[in-house]
Amino acid sequence: MNSGEFLRRLEVATTAGQLGQALDWLCKEQNRNRSQVFARIKPGVAGLRRSSFNYFLAGTKPIPNKTILLALAVACCPSDEAQQRTMIRAVLEAWDRISVPRDVPEPRKPLDDVMTTSTSNAEAEADHLRTLEVMAEVAGKLTDPATLPQALELYEHVLSTRRRLLGDPHRETFTASHNLGKALAEAKRFDAARVQLSRAYEGRRTLLGARDAASLSSMDALAYVHSRMGELVTAKMLLQECLELWQKNLDDAPEPERDQLALKVRDTAAKLERLQRA
Repeated sequence: MNSGEFLRRLEVATTAGQLGQALDWLCKEQNRNRSQVFARIKPGVAGLRRSSFNYFLAGTKPIPNKTILLALAVACCPSDEAQQRTMIRAVLEAWDRISVPRDVPEPRKPLDDVMTTSTSNAEAEADHLRTLEVMAEVAGKLTDPATLPQALELYEHVLSTRRRLLGDPHRETFTASHNLGKALAEAKRFDAARVQLSRAYEGRRTLLGARDAASLSSMDALAYVHSRMGELVTAKMLLQECLELWQKNLDDAPEPERDQLALKVRDTAAKLERLQRA
């Protein structure tokens, strides 16, 4: 596959329609027909219908927003994670350069086949939540320093929208806080990371219990942030408790789960030992 040609097509694109055509070219390079590509899109993304999907890739209708763009990009890009990260980053950069043309009018609602207008409020909300899953999935692939700002933008959008739709005391909202906190830590924005990871940890601990794997994951990430901020006493206390809870989980676990939990115990113990030597 000629990935260089795909990147060139993105570089010269001047409209949202041309971005769709570049993605269509990429699909053909991989010998994927549109039915195969459409099947890869997470069901329910923004109410995307097959007819609109075809229009977007043909370039006859401009891709209307970044959410649809990301869904198309994930479906069209190859499965190799390194290639996918590079291509998604290039697609987002092209979108930021072009954006949606200001002279393209919004389709009138009764005739708009992009969104399913007959759905109930509950169905529309479910569509939004599935779209957020795609955005979080894409953000998780943007791990390079150059793409961290884009990942942060996506994670912040996911968090704010889940708060609006689900409320704060909700498992998926805490997951969004956790993901944003880890990305902020990667960006060395430790004060902001601590706020998000504290919310995630306290919320998960209250909702799911102290020994839940998600609670322990947030505890571990929060300990890392405290250590990077020079707050070693707090970091050690968190890791010590985290280690003890992983060990309890291991002691109580059935045989099929023991190997994975033993890895968690060893990994946490190693982190704690490094902190104690610091």
